[in-house]
Amino acid sequence: MIILKYLTILITFIFRLNIERQGEPVARGKYRKDYEYQIEKQGKKTKKTLIYKGKYYKLDIQKDELNKIKIKYSIFCLLTVLSFLFVGFQNTEGSRKFYIILPFIFTFLPIFYEIMGTIKFITNKPKMTALEYDTSIKRMKRSTIGILILSLSSSLGEIAFLIQNKIIDVTSLEYRFLSGILFMAFISYLFLQQQKKYNCIELPI
Repeated sequence: MIILKYLTILITFIFRLNIERQGEPVARGKYRKDYEYQIEKQGKKTKKTLIYKGKYYKLDIQKDELNKIKIKYSIFCLLTVLSFLFVGFQNTEGSRKFYIILPFIFTFLPIFYEIMGTIKFITNKPKMTALEYDTSIKRMKRSTIGILILSLSSSLGEIAFLIQNKIIDVTSLEYRFLSGILFMAFISYLFLQQQKKYNCIELPI
């Protein structure tokens, strides 16, 4: 089944990709300006230490509320993954149509980055560097929007297929596929609304 092939690729891709190392400063790309080297003399040798000089960010919430938000975000992310897997295992005629299957297959990219962003958010300290902020809060939001758009595109294609083929049996696999993809869109919408509830503020240096 074609969807299973792409699901296998997704799982392999996730497990083979190295997760960003936690707590290690990365002075590259656009984040280079946020770091500078501090040179210390230790006898005849010199020691170079990378020091963060950039902006810090944090969610504008109480500390005890942060753990509850991390649990909420984890649940939303897990439900998104489970709905994606559920839809992927539905062997339907509609899933062979490019205008249905292509948006669904491309959904694995924002789902992967949503997973990465959620993991990063959970493991981050309350006070985040610019890199940590971008790879957690911003990444989750962009990924959730991507999942929402692609899942809605796939569901619209499925609805068009149902109308075109006059399929009215709501117990058929086609409707199961549609319900799964609509559920994923609904979860993504709720997740996006949750993310909008909490503002991330820049801390004074």
